[in-house]
Amino acid sequence: MSKQLKKIAYLQFGKLVEPYLNRFQNLGAALKRASIEISLRTYLSMALFSSLIALIVGFIVPFVVLWAFLGLFTVLWLTFWQSYIVPIILAIASAIITFLGFYAYPFLMASGRKKTLDSILPAAASYMAAMASAGVPPDKIFISLSSSDVEMALSEEARTISRDLEIFGYDILKTLQEASKRSPSRKFATFLEGMIATITSGGDLTRYLATETKTLMRDKEVETREYIESLGIFAELYLTAAVVGPLFFVIMFSILGALGGGAVGFGLPPTVLLSLLVYVLIPVFEAFFIILIDSTQPAE
Repeated sequence: MSKQLKKIAYLQFGKLVEPYLNRFQNLGAALKRASIEISLRTYLSMALFSSLIALIVGFIVPFVVLWAFLGLFTVLWLTFWQSYIVPIILAIASAIITFLGFYAYPFLMASGRKKTLDSILPAAASYMAAMASAGVPPDKIFISLSSSDVEMALSEEARTISRDLEIFGYDILKTLQEASKRSPSRKFATFLEGMIATITSGGDLTRYLATETKTLMRDKEVETREYIESLGIFAELYLTAAVVGPLFFVIMFSILGALGGGAVGFGLPPTVLLSLLVYVLIPVFEAFFIILIDSTQPAE
């Protein structure tokens, strides 16, 4: 959304959403974890403004199409008042879906950043341990990370820490505490809390980073091994639910259709059930397994 539209949304809906901000504190926390640099009030204003646009467009487009181009109201013999039902339903559905999309977006972004941070953390810890062993102080380590060629999620975290240090003038402990609170990754937050404890107690930061690197590397090996083992289970499920099962029903419905059988299930003939199986159920199974494997796959 452009800056001008954000401004319009804030001016029109800012006061309207202000009394309800306390009810959306989890959304505000998700915005921080997703590294979306925008206030909760502005984001909710954008959500309402976009939902209003979706409501208007969702009514006008179906109404114009049905009236002017298809003439469906005449074909379906709908009354004047009944002819408004479909556009109204579509408009309300469009507005609700748009608002829910705005609500879910920060959580999805935060989840993606968490996955990336968990994946890149072992390599980042190794990089930080090498710099610490060369005598580089913690603040300079994060400044170096912010400008290095690393994953975007970690680079954003490092840039935010560098901003708090250089522009806002926070000390390293306060900066790491704030970074730990807003981090979407529990592993990264724990890693930063360990740095805070080491610096506060005057411990050996190089030794801490080296130890954490070994621990994180070992955890990543275990996670990868568990994922490989789970792939065997997924393969068996896929073979049973998406290959053998559908093949059995395809053969059965084909034989029944060739023999001229009547209704089999749900009052439908075998040819219709076969079409539903081939064109609906099998693609749905395939999509389900793709999403399942992708969601459980560790980030590279």
